[in-house]
Amino acid sequence: LVTEYLVNNLKVPEYEAKIDTSFANGSIGVAKEIALSEGFNEFKESGLNIVKNISKMNLSDLTDWAETFDNNKELLIQYFNLFQFWYRDVLLLKATKDIEGLVFKDKYAIIRDQANKYSYEQLNRILEALEKAKFRLKANVNVNTVLELLFLTIREKRK
Repeated sequence: LVTEYLVNNLKVPEYEAKIDTSFANGSIGVAKEIALSEGFNEFKESGLNIVKNISKMNLSDLTDWAETFDNNKELLIQYFNLFQFWYRDVLLLKATKDIEGLVFKDKYAIIRDQANKYSYEQLNRILEALEKAKFRLKANVNVNTVLELLFLTIREKRK
């Protein structure tokens, strides 16, 4: 219903409406705010750039990226939420081969490539590591430590 509202009333393209709805956890007010936000697209593309290229990055690239927003923990948590949607898409595509359930349908080719590179076990570890990273940030663990642990999990040897 939220996605339909955004598409029909705000004329948001369907794939963007699904992203907005997912990020808003189904809240129509938050989804509308996201859809109308100028900064959300920049935020989304910045985060997707990280997950698309993380296999080519080193830890200092990741920490440099985090420092660009002064290690704002709340913003980092929002990025981790975005990363979770991404890796859920990778896992979903790996398990079902169905593009319909994907949040980031417009990034299908990249998601497919990652689905072929990661094992089910690795994808589950990444999703768990993202949950732990959010918890650690809320518990005031050093940002660089959180990023290092997350990065090491994502970069673990693949299948």
